[in-house]
Formats: sequence, C-alpha cells, structure tokens
Amino acid sequence: TDYSHVPPDVLEHACQIGKAVHRACELFDTDDLMMDSVDPRIVGYLAAWQRFKAESGFVVELNEQKVFSAIHKYAGTLDRVGVFHGLLGQPRAVLEIKTTAHFMPSFGPQLAGYFNAIVESKLFDASTTKGIKRYAVQLRKEGTYRLEQYIDRNDWSVFLSCLTLWKWRKNLER
Repeated sequence: TDYSHVPPDVLEHACQIGKAVHRACELFDTDDLMMDSVDPRIVGYLAAWQRFKAESGFVVELNEQKVFSAIHKYAGTLDRVGVFHGLLGQPRAVLEIKTTAHFMPSFGPQLAGYFNAIVESKLFDASTTKGIKRYAVQLRKEGTYRLEQYIDRNDWSVFLSCLTLWKWRKNLER
C-alpha cells in the first residue's frame, strides 16, 4: 500500500497506535494485561477487540506467531490463528488485526502469505489446514469493529508476484 501521500508525522502516529493496540490485544489474550497500564489513546481499540471476541466466539490458538516459508524464502508474524465458535460455525481462521481507517487491497495477499506459511510449517494437522479461512478485523477507537473475509483465489499469486518483485529490487540494491 502506498502511503507516500500521508505526512510522515501522521504515519508515525498511526504506526505507534497500531503497535500499541497489537501489544495490548496480545497481552489481553494471554491474560497478562494490567488494564490500568493501557494508554488512554488505545482503550477504545482494546474494547473493540474484546467485543469482537465476545460476539464472534473467536478463541485464540496462536498469538503473534512467527511463521516462515522455506520454499519461498519469506517470514512474518501473523496476528492470530483461532477458531470461531458461534454464528460462523467452527472454522479455523488466520486473522489480521488492523487499526487502519479503511480495508486495504493488500490484506488479502498478506493473509494468503500467512496461510501458506501455516500450511508449509505444519503448525496444524494437514486435514484441518484446508479449511482455514482468512479474515481481517478492523478495530476502531470508539470501541466498534468490522470483520471482513478474504476469499479471492488470486491472493496467493498476487502475494508471490509481490514477493518476486521485492526480491528483484533487493538484488538491484546490491
């Protein structure tokens, strides 16, 4: 995603908020969060995460998990893998936590990359990885959220294309 039109100070502030929200959600999910330590600027985002989990029945299995692909030579840290209990049935899902103002087209390919790394790393039994769904949850500062599923089969090829271009550019810099 091209953020070149965003002033650097605004971008840095958004980055810091995003990191703080991720850390607070991580600590909440591991029962290590002391609520009085939460920065007032992110309380609403954390409330949105708590609301999302309560309403969706999402149960975290992997939290801020580092994954990699030995085949394609990339790595990353996925936000969550878990199971929805409730209205969505019981599918396992790889889930990205986002604090952006809008859903970005890059979320689908990003999640496809994580999905591939999960499968390749054999973090789950092969019989259950085929059913993994891909979602992003947008947490909003006023305590609400929006969940979106990514189903485009082209996301994986887009991810690989971006990865190829990134590697090509890195080789040019040598």
